[in-house]
Amino acid sequence: MQKNRRFASLLLSICVCISAQAVSLSEADSACEAEYDLEIRANPDIHPAEIPSRPDAGYSEYPFLRLGANHIDLNGADWTGLKSLFAASADTSISIVHIGDSHVQAEMGTSRTRSLFDSKYGTRGRGLIIPFRLAGTNQPVDYAIESKSRFEIAKILKKPWPVEMGFTGIALSPKDANFAFDISVKNHDFEAIRLYFKGKAPTLKGATTDGADNLFEYTVDGDTVTAYLNERTSRISLDFASQGQCQIYGFDLDNMDNGVKYNSIGNNGATFSSYNSIPGMADDVRRLEPQLIIVSLGTNDAFGKSDSQSILSSIDLMVKDLRRANPQAQLLLVTPAECQKSTRRRVGKGKRRRWSRTYSVNSKVASVRELVLRYGRENGIATYDWYEVAGGEGSSPLWVDQGLMAKDRIHCGPTGYALQGSLFFDALDNALNE
Repeated sequence: MQKNRRFASLLLSICVCISAQAVSLSEADSACEAEYDLEIRANPDIHPAEIPSRPDAGYSEYPFLRLGANHIDLNGADWTGLKSLFAASADTSISIVHIGDSHVQAEMGTSRTRSLFDSKYGTRGRGLIIPFRLAGTNQPVDYAIESKSRFEIAKILKKPWPVEMGFTGIALSPKDANFAFDISVKNHDFEAIRLYFKGKAPTLKGATTDGADNLFEYTVDGDTVTAYLNERTSRISLDFASQGQCQIYGFDLDNMDNGVKYNSIGNNGATFSSYNSIPGMADDVRRLEPQLIIVSLGTNDAFGKSDSQSILSSIDLMVKDLRRANPQAQLLLVTPAECQKSTRRRVGKGKRRRWSRTYSVNSKVASVRELVLRYGRENGIATYDWYEVAGGEGSSPLWVDQGLMAKDRIHCGPTGYALQGSLFFDALDNALNE
């Protein structure tokens, strides 16, 4: 009897241990999945490409799109002044700043929107370009920023930052007394280029095109060095001498004409709170003199552990800070489209047993979408419901079937982003001309 009790006790202990181990393995798998999804979002397998031309057939081949929702809800915001600016675009310059995550960093959707604005309203130039590739991440295909110089590098998601972070989410701090950049751009030319920095202003020693001097003059205004050129170009080599530690955040390519300059700030894996953590973020956005600030975030918030109240607080903090620092600008909040999350499971038996990855809709995206729309309604800020326009609930499998989404089922392919960029332009253009 005693032996039976001891055996039963031992058996119970074994079962408890196995159960605890199963829970532990389950928790480890969950952590692994969260890490996998974070890696995909922070370092997406995006291959920026030239965007295909706008299809003559329009949107008819994608019947799941909800074109009736393709409009801007002003929510009481007064866009009268903004409309007047666009009506007079031939005689004035207009700056748009589009802030987002990896959907914006790759610049496939925004490049389509930019090109459509350029065609209709004229262009002030390419605008903001960011040294993503020098920081070790993917860069849009329509420009290149190259350098053989050495830099200390900081990226928005990789904390602690070794140097002071700036409003573009990328920071380069030169390690040597002299440093240089070679910059080229497609589809635009420029006759002025601005360097955005913080710290000690570097001295511009020269600006050359094809080895010939192309520097008319340069100025230093606060944390901006501006080089004015003798003639327009699509490429430039800039040579600097350091006057002390500084952090470089990006460049602004300006053709000095009237028209629209469509600036984009996108960072892989970014959330509302990511940008809120950058000191002086909203004040530095003011350097771009925006009349319209677009915020396209929420995808990464929907993969994180933050609850609805925390996300809403982050939206509120970002919006209030942008409004405070940029009172001249209208704001537009864009909801994220439905996407999917991945799950691993073991399939097969024995030697054939392997891991298989399956996908399911990330239902939290719909919740974040509702938070963005609610915030816009309650605070008089315009919103664009990309979630609904893209097809709403259940749309992501349709995007996958049509080849519009990437393999990770979070990002789009070039055609998908081109579609988004065209639809977004149509909605904005209609709102500006109502």
